[in-house]
Amino acid sequence: MGLRAFEKTFCKVCGVNVGNEAADLSEEELAALPEKLRGLHKMAQTVSPTNLKVLNDVDFGGLKDARKITEGALAEPKYVNP
Repeated sequence: MGLRAFEKTFCKVCGVNVGNEAADLSEEELAALPEKLRGLHKMAQTVSPTNLKVLNDVDFGGLKDARKITEGALAEPKYVNP
């Protein structure tokens, strides 16, 4: 959110974050992102990152082609709860 590389999608009922979409960025904005975030932004243009924790009774171990991505936790600036 802080670098505006992704647009967050939220549940219309409860408001929880359910996914991310790659934001439309200019070449200059994309070049200014940290390298790891540029890679995530490129990947998010072809896949649909989804917060699987919001799904009930899902066996994560049985999901085919699901990958756990934690690089977002490295992004600066860090989120601060107001």
